[in-house]
Amino acid sequence: MSVFRTPRRRLTRQRSGHTVSGITTGGQCKITNAEALKQNAKELTLTFEKNDVNLVECFKMKKAFIAFGGYLLTSTKVSVEINLKFVDKDNKNSKTHSEKNITPDKWEKIGIHDFIDLKSSSSKNGKIIGTISIKSNRNIGNINFFGFNVNVVDYYTDKKLWDKFKQNTSIYLPEIYYLPADKPFIVRPNEYKKHTFVIGESVVVKSCNRCSRYLLIDLKDELTVLSFSNHCTKKAPCKHPLFSTINITQNDCKTLPKFIQKKMDNVQSQIRAHNGFQLECRSCKKFYVNAPLNPLRNSTQHKEDSLRRRGMEDLIGNLLQSKWIFHSFRLEKNQEFDTHIWEKFGKKCFNCDKNLPAKKNMALDHTMPLVYLWPLDEHATCLCSTCNSKKHAKFPVEFYSKSKLKQLSKITGLVLRILRRKIANKDAIKALKSHPVWFFDKFLSGAEYQKVRDGKRAADLIYKAVQSAIKISKMDIDLVQEYERTTKRKPNTITIK
Repeated sequence: MSVFRTPRRRLTRQRSGHTVSGITTGGQCKITNAEALKQNAKELTLTFEKNDVNLVECFKMKKAFIAFGGYLLTSTKVSVEINLKFVDKDNKNSKTHSEKNITPDKWEKIGIHDFIDLKSSSSKNGKIIGTISIKSNRNIGNINFFGFNVNVVDYYTDKKLWDKFKQNTSIYLPEIYYLPADKPFIVRPNEYKKHTFVIGESVVVKSCNRCSRYLLIDLKDELTVLSFSNHCTKKAPCKHPLFSTINITQNDCKTLPKFIQKKMDNVQSQIRAHNGFQLECRSCKKFYVNAPLNPLRNSTQHKEDSLRRRGMEDLIGNLLQSKWIFHSFRLEKNQEFDTHIWEKFGKKCFNCDKNLPAKKNMALDHTMPLVYLWPLDEHATCLCSTCNSKKHAKFPVEFYSKSKLKQLSKITGLVLRILRRKIANKDAIKALKSHPVWFFDKFLSGAEYQKVRDGKRAADLIYKAVQSAIKISKMDIDLVQEYERTTKRKPNTITIK
């Protein structure tokens, strides 16, 4: 069971918090290997059993919590079905299952859990069985396994964590189970001796400064969010040593791949991460860093974020003289825009291929990020809510594989040249440069944008976002200077330090 020295967030952001657990700082890592299997067949089933386990009450709700999960790297596109079952000594059982599509050549995580009612269970002792069934339209090929574990979850003794646990749970699997995951198999599959497992890909596991676990990170593609969120994405490379410099405390690999070697220092004692990683794993960040701050965001700041997003949408529409896509599409095509995108993508999430039975299950993604002044238009992408959360404000080239980008280009009609670049919408930026007076004196002067909430003006946030988009496009434009050049004064609709 993981032990925390304190469940509270440090009072100021300037304090690093790297000694919270008293065991690890979040700045250590180990280099080791996954275990791999070559499967010359279209199907593979592995069964993981944990015998003679005792159920433990979680969340003080008379419920026990069991879980199964791990990380996969496959050479072909596969579908995975995961099953979890608890069988007590009276042979009574509880079952649950989940399905997921796995993108090739990219570490993916899977997890499944179940709650068992202790009031109706005659025995708290039994065994847990986790099963993973992997299928492909052709021979599966190479599969790398890491961090596979099945067990009782005994971490959640605090009832206060229940509401937070239920929020976006799927994107935190399996790290949210707080089970050890620093070896290929913490529990080996029953079929282990039947198959020929060999040394697999070199992997890096990084420490968490709160729960002290070592969890998988993807150094080949740091923007693949596994167990830790990045520290710098828009402003990479990360220049914060605490987050970008990771000390190597153990190296089990005789020969290291180039993608790891390139990130080592000269004496091979440290890894320098391009984007940097948070010190806390995503679960600890969720419960012990973000949770204490979220109550402050329930009204004022959530409204502020929503207003800023709507402001960006409205701004882009004005700059490009485009109509609201939902309204214009209905008038011009005699069809609902969201229905069109949902059907265009085969009623599936483009990223993970999850079936979306109704359009309400779809999350409309801008494809090219709104924060970089790209509008929501006919080039939108159909994603599930989980993948949409993962993509967030990333460019397509930061989120999808090369083959996926080609497929996205065919479906959306956006040329590959655009999808492969990290660039802001230059048409919108040129329009801003031509109309600085309108931007400051008319657009940002709106009452909603000028209202101060929690000491912040939405107008300031919109201006900051716009100027960041200009910076990433490497266009030498300062909107305040453009305004001053025309009016001979400074704009009064934003705060100028």
